[in-house]
Amino acid sequence: MQPDFKIILNLMNSPKISIGVILFTGCEKYLPYSLKSLLNQDYSNIEFLFRDQSPNGEVYAWLQKNMPDVFARAKVEKGENLMHSGGHNKLIAQMTGDYYACGSNDMWYPPDFVSKIVAELEKPENQSYGSATVKLMQWDFENKKQNYSDKTFIIRQ
Repeated sequence: MQPDFKIILNLMNSPKISIGVILFTGCEKYLPYSLKSLLNQDYSNIEFLFRDQSPNGEVYAWLQKNMPDVFARAKVEKGENLMHSGGHNKLIAQMTGDYYACGSNDMWYPPDFVSKIVAELEKPENQSYGSATVKLMQWDFENKKQNYSDKTFIIRQ
């Protein structure tokens, strides 16, 4: 029998999770799925930080036109292209959470993605870790299939 992570997290002092996602030209076809799934987590103490690194803010403009509700739930900024790690470093510098999750713009996130990560990281035996690699579902968008992939790191602030 699987534990009910919602109940476990309600009993704990729920840490704040900052999730950063780098956006760039060409990722727009995924955003209605990836951002919607990320924003609809069963864990509520989340700070969303999205950084558009497209040359002229094209993704930011696309979001304004096609997904304006994102701006009510996430801090969305435009900035120069600092590549993947440089962009996440900018977002990490702004985070206010206890943990940072390096998200991806082309992933589909199960509703319990964050709650399962937090439940595991908050176990007493895991408190000494500075970072953790977690298994993520790799989304084959064209074939609507999911595979597991090691892609995300979570760092204790």
